[in-house]
Amino acid sequence: MSIVHLVRHGRVENPGDLVYGVLPGFRLSEVGRVEAARQAKRLAGRDIGYVVASPLERAEETAEVIAAPHGLPVHADARLVEWGVTVHWAGLTWAQVRAERAEELATYFARPDELDLGERLDACADRVASAVRAAAALAGGREAVCVSHSDPISAGTLRILGRPLRDLASCRVPTGGSLTLHLDGAATRELGRY
Repeated sequence: MSIVHLVRHGRVENPGDLVYGVLPGFRLSEVGRVEAARQAKRLAGRDIGYVVASPLERAEETAEVIAAPHGLPVHADARLVEWGVTVHWAGLTWAQVRAERAEELATYFARPDELDLGERLDACADRVASAVRAAAALAGGREAVCVSHSDPISAGTLRILGRPLRDLASCRVPTGGSLTLHLDGAATRELGRY
């Protein structure tokens, strides 16, 4: 039995409205730092034993703020990195994606489990679920925090809960938000969103 908090990184400084995927240099904005601090405050009283993040700057920054009150290091896990679809669109503005990749975008919203643009959603779900379970084990009986990105958190959560990946949109966590899972075999469940 383990409790894992999946935290979506805080808002990013992105004046060009780019799809940044895994591009370097996208750090937290002032709002994002406030969101990270809000999660840190919420989790400060919890028995956190392990903090891990996607190796992208925005996730690492968020994780560092959360880990600080616990005196814990932040571990990196590439399994928590962005979904390959956003890597496929990286460098385009969202306006360009809407205009030039309209069919892909429509599939993303309606049938994300059918996209195969660098990484299928089931592969993303499997890698994130694996990272979440590993974090729970590494927490040594305490709670774990995994800082990642919107689609990976949603896909991994759906996989862990045994729900269809087509439900990706229904499982979204807002920027700077989180969801908490209670991992307990067949009794695994979501405890709440914050």
